[in-house]
Amino acid sequence: MKLSEIHKLFEGVEVHGKSLFAYAVVVAEAYAEAPMVEDDAVDAWRKIIQSNEKLAKRAFRTLDVEYVVEDPYDNVNDVIADITINNHLYVYKTPTEDSHPNWSAHENNVFRAIHDALSHAGGNSKSFQKFLKRYAIKSSKDKRIRKFKAISHNFTVRGEMNSYNAHRQMIPPDLAGVLFTEIVGQICTYFVTGDYTNNKVAILEGFDYTRIGIVYGKRKIRMAEVLDEFENDELPYVQTKVDGIKLYKNKIRWKMLSHGTGAGKIT
Repeated sequence: MKLSEIHKLFEGVEVHGKSLFAYAVVVAEAYAEAPMVEDDAVDAWRKIIQSNEKLAKRAFRTLDVEYVVEDPYDNVNDVIADITINNHLYVYKTPTEDSHPNWSAHENNVFRAIHDALSHAGGNSKSFQKFLKRYAIKSSKDKRIRKFKAISHNFTVRGEMNSYNAHRQMIPPDLAGVLFTEIVGQICTYFVTGDYTNNKVAILEGFDYTRIGIVYGKRKIRMAEVLDEFENDELPYVQTKVDGIKLYKNKIRWKMLSHGTGAGKIT
């Protein structure tokens, strides 16, 4: 699949507003309670490496991928511009060999590259090409690029969920749970905690991996509880089960959740 065709992939995020907020909290709680390494999940994490390598060979034939030690981009627009105009991609290098409990630094680097190139940039490629043509932009340093609105596959919680769904449709279906943990689990944790989290090798149960926002069993019960707390005007905050964190309603980062370009990145 070409980068220009990825925008056609089904997004499948079925929650909005306060329901998206509640869903993010429930996912973060599931990630927090999951073990660092779940023995039964190890094989799936190894299998997705094979899928990643195949995707990388196909996607990066003409793309110059450069791994760097500092976070290279301020926002998703810079990523899209560098890939589209310069045929180049900086990737934030995995700091150490033990940064991921089941992947080498190289394997994690490849995953990051695919995530940025195929999911974020690919998901916005068609609309960005139109934007470049409209304003006759030739350089990735053109300040007008900041005006582009990468709405669907940006660095917000919702944008990462859309990016997850784009990537999910390029891998074997039985590995969707791996991607869900790596992408959705991490971005929801970032939203709740405001910080990056440790990588985990564990499947988060009770979530529909195709229809984002659909939950089952105890996750469904918990999501209803979070919504009740959110809608209770007598409570100033929503009490999460992630390290006792309270999310005050007047300080919820709505732009990080859905409306802005976001600041979260998969680690």
